Amino acid sequence: MDFFSEPALRELILRREGSRCFYCLKSLGPSTFVIEHVLSRPTGANGYRNLVAACISCNNRKGALSAGDFVRMLYRDGFLSEKELAQRLSQLDRLAAGELKPDVTGLFLQAESVVAGEGAASQEAAQPRDAADAQTTRAADP
Repeated sequence: MDFFSEPALRELILRREGSRCFYCLKSLGPSTFVIEHVLSRPTGANGYRNLVAACISCNNRKGALSAGDFVRMLYRDGFLSEKELAQRLSQLDRLAAGELKPDVTGLFLQAESVVAGEGAASQEAAQPRDAADAQTTRAADP
């Protein structure tokens, strides 16, 4: 799944972060976040293990720094407390281990209901045609 390019999947990354910047913990909204590669491309992939929601400021400031070095810099610059630094580093480890999976359940349920709805609609559309075909077939029978 490409969590970088697909808008619905990008939203799941934001939800996973609790609508906060992964790095500085600033509150984010649907129009105030960017999806940030933990490992810059081309090294990193577009999977959930390599992407976080970030504020524009952190996205710009991080540059080529590793995520760990960047959160340490935020701590040194007074943007994070010692406790927040420890939490961010722990979250980076959990992210790399694949433990911070976005909740895609709703996404699949939504897709299933759309498919089911289309299936029902196409069946309803087929029924009158099938009935008309049956009448035509009966009329043509001797």
